[in-house]
Amino acid sequence: IRPSGFFKAKSKNIQSLCRNIVEDFGDFDNFCFEVSREWLLEQRGIGFESADAILCYGCGRAVMVVDKYTQQLLAALGREFEDYHDLQAWCREGFDEDDGLAHELALFHGMIVEYMKRYKKGRVIDLSPISDRR
Repeated sequence: IRPSGFFKAKSKNIQSLCRNIVEDFGDFDNFCFEVSREWLLEQRGIGFESADAILCYGCGRAVMVVDKYTQQLLAALGREFEDYHDLQAWCREGFDEDDGLAHELALFHGMIVEYMKRYKKGRVIDLSPISDRR
């Protein structure tokens, strides 16, 4: 685990989360089936984005992960949101409730991240059509 920010806390929080998963759920398969967002948010070092990422990517649940990239992309399009949950609800609109939703939401978030990593690179995002740029 590479350090990020409070590097000593990060590794301790991950180890604690793993112990709690084993203690409360027995194994990872049971964890994926039974875990709730509330349980995850009670864990030290887990916030909204981390909880949703675990549910979406780790557990295969139909949860839309939103992050700073999502917020910046939509802000460049003129969309501002009050908080994480408003942004998440807006991003989730328009997706059908079907069996492939978890995969679609993960793909949607992944595409936003890749777009932002490729084209933003610390710059203000210009989303105007190329013909409008001078």
